[in-house]
Amino acid sequence: MLPGSLKPFGTPCANERHERLGRTGRVTAGRKTLAGTILALSILLGAGLLAYQSMLDLTQRRHWAEHTHQVLEAIEALVPLIDAADAPLAQQLLSLRELTADNPSQQRYLDELERLVRAKVSGSSLDDIRSVTGAMKGQERTLLAQREAQANAHARQTMVVLLGGTLVSVALLAAVLYLLYGEIRQRTRAEHVLRESEERLRAILDNAAALIYLKDPSGRLLFINRRCEEVFRIPRDQALGKTYHDFFPGEVADAYSAHDMKVLSSGQPVEIEEPAVHDDGIHTYVSVKFPLMDSRGVPYAVCGISTDITPQKRLEEALRESDERLSLALSSAGVGTWSWNLVEGAIIWDDHIHPLFGLEPGTFGGRYEDSLRMVHPDDRDRVAREVANARESDAPYDTEFRVVWPDGSVHVLGARGKVYRADDGRALRMTGVCWDTTERKRAEEQLQERTLQLEAANEALGSFTYSVSHDLRAPLRAIDGYARILLEDHADRLDAEGQRVLGVVCTNARQMGKLIDDLLTFSRLGRGDLEKSRVDVTALAQSAVEELRRLEPERRVAISIAPLAPALADGTLVRQVLTNLIGNAWKFTRTRAEATIEIGCAPSAGELTYFVRDNGAGFEMEYVHKLFGVFQRLHRAEEFEGTGVGLAIVQRIVQRHGGRVWAEGAVDHGATFYFTLPAEGGMRHGAQGSGDSAR
Repeated sequence: MLPGSLKPFGTPCANERHERLGRTGRVTAGRKTLAGTILALSILLGAGLLAYQSMLDLTQRRHWAEHTHQVLEAIEALVPLIDAADAPLAQQLLSLRELTADNPSQQRYLDELERLVRAKVSGSSLDDIRSVTGAMKGQERTLLAQREAQANAHARQTMVVLLGGTLVSVALLAAVLYLLYGEIRQRTRAEHVLRESEERLRAILDNAAALIYLKDPSGRLLFINRRCEEVFRIPRDQALGKTYHDFFPGEVADAYSAHDMKVLSSGQPVEIEEPAVHDDGIHTYVSVKFPLMDSRGVPYAVCGISTDITPQKRLEEALRESDERLSLALSSAGVGTWSWNLVEGAIIWDDHIHPLFGLEPGTFGGRYEDSLRMVHPDDRDRVAREVANARESDAPYDTEFRVVWPDGSVHVLGARGKVYRADDGRALRMTGVCWDTTERKRAEEQLQERTLQLEAANEALGSFTYSVSHDLRAPLRAIDGYARILLEDHADRLDAEGQRVLGVVCTNARQMGKLIDDLLTFSRLGRGDLEKSRVDVTALAQSAVEELRRLEPERRVAISIAPLAPALADGTLVRQVLTNLIGNAWKFTRTRAEATIEIGCAPSAGELTYFVRDNGAGFEMEYVHKLFGVFQRLHRAEEFEGTGVGLAIVQRIVQRHGGRVWAEGAVDHGATFYFTLPAEGGMRHGAQGSGDSAR
């Protein structure tokens, strides 16, 4: 794998085949051009040599024609000398003999002429001499005509040869130039095509997501694509000629180089995983490396293509960890998974599902019929119908059935599955889970039985509470009534202690009556239906405050009632909640010089949160869990009166409405009680309340 890049792309790497074909074409065209040029030059040279030879022949023939003229002139000059002195004639004959030395016929005429000249001295006829010289002149004229005709013919022939050779040479040279021009055009086109091919290939390589690089056999980088530059931040010009050791730690570079050497030595491609250090940690690459061969089959470079599979590796690791967690969770929860190939009919169970059927791992037959046989006979038809319904429609498969273990014991299993379909709707596969619900079913049965028992006990307890409370009222009223009679009618007969004791009796009787009333109210809350309607909570809060002020007009308490949103609830019960909470705030602020009570509301999604806040005695939060228990009190009766049932009534009412109730407080810093009620659907929460600041 690598980070680098190096010289301009155009090495034999990607274009060797194109270059080899181009090289072959260029060699063939070059040979043809050279052969044509040599042939044209040879013809031109041959024509020149032939013309030169013809010129020599023509010159020679011209020379012989001149020679013939000289012979004629010599013959013409001979006749006047016949009558002259012997010396000039002899000299002329000698010259003439030299001129006609190449002509035996003329030599014979000269022999005859010399004889006649000698004979002239002895009286020979001059006419005979003229006859001989005439014959000689005639022969020379004939020879001159022949030689001039031959010279002219040869001159024409020389011109034809010279002109023809020149034309042929020019034609051949033109053909050579045309071939050369075609070769240049072809080479230009080939170079253009090659350049476009290189640019396309470079664009492909530079826009590839993988790292692509070349190295020579010595380990030096020849090329890297743009992705290498971006990933390893190495400009191409700086990577040229560098090795792995210039960029990576020694052991990493050695490992990369070893992989390259393996490719070069074997001549075969390899695929390996290679790590690389990035800014965000170690990345894993899958590298495919292969040799590039020259025409002799010798590797001249190694090409590598490295793809970053770090996301896949991380995903695989996450999936492996997820599978392990899932397996652990399934094992811990006792849940097994199954997969049913609906096309082939094979069912695969994991190791967690076998124990649910009382089987050892690997002993399940793997067919639907095998699993159906283990279902309890009374549940078998129902399970088969539910499976068929899930396969034939999009109905969910969510069921519970009994299975019979090989040892005969019966267990209850829950099962849930989903059918996966092809684009045409055919059911292909069904997967799901199974879990043992035997213990849960037993617990549910026990819980149901216990619930029935508790409901019966609560009903009996409610009836008993109502009966006892009702039966206690008559004697309690009698005790209170007779005590009052004694105090009112016979006080003069009682000493101070007796009057005090009767006062205590009356006070406790009234307290007992209040407790009985609260118990009756509490017992009634578990019976009867809620009569829900739109409740004006603001009006109920104002009514509760007015009642408190009527009972204790001397109290000066600053009470603030914010606009309270209307609720969908039982108005009578909500009045009881507000009366109890506001009454508590009124009671526990009694010791404050400046008592304040705040009543407000905070609407939220689907419900309304109301609160009553005071600056009274408060409480410690560690005891907050005791606030809403029956008969639970956080203050002594001597400090603040009460039965210990009021907040329990509040909780029972709020819970029956599906709401919640809680409290916050601190000793000597007051308390805040919250409760929630369902919001009235579509109601605008803008009811106007009133502010009460009387003291």
